[in-house]
Amino acid sequence: MNERVLFAGNSSYANKGCEAIVRGTREILLRSLGDGVAVDHAYFPTDSKDDRAIETDPGIHHVVLPRWKKFSAPWFRFQLAGRLDRARIWNYYCPPAVRAVSAADVVLMIGGDNYTLDYGVPRLFYSFHEMCLRARKPTVLWGASIGPFTKNPEFEKRAAEQMRRMDLILARESITIDYLASIGVSENVRRVNDPSFCMTPVKPNLDPELEAFLARGCIGINLSPLVGLYELPNIEAWIERAKEVLAHLHATLGLAILLVPHVIDRDGQNIMKCDDLFMKAAAADLIAAGLPVRIAPASLSAAQVKWVIGQTQVYAGARMHSTAAGASTHVPTVFITYSNKATGMARDIYGDDSMLVDGRKISKERLAEVIGTSHRNREQISAYLRARMPDYASLSWAAGDYVRDLLRAA
Repeated sequence: MNERVLFAGNSSYANKGCEAIVRGTREILLRSLGDGVAVDHAYFPTDSKDDRAIETDPGIHHVVLPRWKKFSAPWFRFQLAGRLDRARIWNYYCPPAVRAVSAADVVLMIGGDNYTLDYGVPRLFYSFHEMCLRARKPTVLWGASIGPFTKNPEFEKRAAEQMRRMDLILARESITIDYLASIGVSENVRRVNDPSFCMTPVKPNLDPELEAFLARGCIGINLSPLVGLYELPNIEAWIERAKEVLAHLHATLGLAILLVPHVIDRDGQNIMKCDDLFMKAAAADLIAAGLPVRIAPASLSAAQVKWVIGQTQVYAGARMHSTAAGASTHVPTVFITYSNKATGMARDIYGDDSMLVDGRKISKERLAEVIGTSHRNREQISAYLRARMPDYASLSWAAGDYVRDLLRAA
């Protein structure tokens, strides 16, 4: 088979979760469709740097879509046109996206959690769906967490109607499956798992001191700048709370800590969208005091980060795809959750909430308790994950077979 597949609805590799989805999805498709598959990845860049100089993968053609500054004249025109005709805005203001859809044999909407209310009402993505449907292109909502849209009944009704017209919805956790069934979307829904479980880890060339730090044994932690703001009034308050959390973890457990950034601002200025800047601010005093705290390089690829996480003794992450990296490399992994995507994944992997910490009201005592218990029982938990992951990942691989069958039937 020599199909051309379009990946859409995702962001750039500044978000290593988005990168993990792209890389894992390509590995899945290579197995199901063969080496002849061609991939276009159309996305909006997340910062001002030219992503085309960075986003390089064998076999993937990256299509960088126009990026308009919020509240600029083109942005306002795009928003207005979207409210008048959700599908035709792409013809007017984003011809590269239309050309990419036209060239594709199938469109995979790979945006993960973009189909929830976590980042506002996802009208942009549903308008893209509508454009694909009108172009009569086979369209798959790929490896997604969806909804709930209960807080916006009007949008929920329109989204449900559109999703019923999609060729295929591949949902990555059971909470999404249950929600879709509750709004009458089930016949075209199949259960899969996140594609990042299929991304092969790659060992990076690390600084010798960091190599030695990993070899001595440490726990891995990811704290995102957004998660604490569910409870705290501003980023400064969250930095102070994160300092307390890290200090308490070391004082209570006596373990070295590796902080792992998973979303980066390549401009290096916006702490609100940069784990690296946030965790450096939170850890600065601890490092200055000589505590065994280090930060993984922000320059690592998603596959390299997965390898690094796989060397930790226990991992706890607020970024869902970083926790997927931990679980899939058999590291006891604690999910610091703030949405259905991570909660559903943790429950599907472990069968209960024992490895969940509520990130919306993050408690240093609760986090230390769960990490400490996981560290003491790490051999048993790792053995469980080694036994669990082949079956769990098989649903990720199965997603490629669903797409293959869809193409054969077209």
